[in-house]
Amino acid sequence: MADPTPAPGGDIGAILEEFRKLRREVADLKTSTGTQRAQAVKRLPFQDFQVGQASPIGLATGWNSYAVVTLLVPEDRTRLQVLAIGTAAVLDQTSGGLTTSYGRVLIDGVASRQFPAAKDAGATLVNNVITATSAAVVDVTGKTSISVAFQLQPLNPAAFPSHSQNFAQLAVIGSFTIA
Repeated sequence: MADPTPAPGGDIGAILEEFRKLRREVADLKTSTGTQRAQAVKRLPFQDFQVGQASPIGLATGWNSYAVVTLLVPEDRTRLQVLAIGTAAVLDQTSGGLTTSYGRVLIDGVASRQFPAAKDAGATLVNNVITATSAAVVDVTGKTSISVAFQLQPLNPAAFPSHSQNFAQLAVIGSFTIA
């Protein structure tokens, strides 16, 4: 009786087969699958841009919101990096430029510093031009939306009644990420 046919690779045939199997497994791990690509896409930042505006406006006593933007928090996002820029122009119709107004931005209820108006003198009315900015990183875990508001406050509300040229505008850029 003859000896059985030796295994391919001789005595180390079983070991060579294990190496081939391991090579295939490593190659499979190096190749992206649909699930892996989806995870990479899921981690990309979600960008949002919103604008809020109001016109005509008149200024009332205290800090009041004149332009508001709401950013909806995308599912599974935990952090928001946000930049807000508010701009307003209000005519001083009674004091001839002797009074002023201020602006600020609220991001998720947190106020920026106050920005004073710059004077833009016209023929008979003095325009108060206000630009306010704020930036923040907000933990949005468990939140469905974040509110951003542009607020104005006059020293003398009687000087800033509603006028067709008065306006407030807020531009908000948000980037939602996974922390």
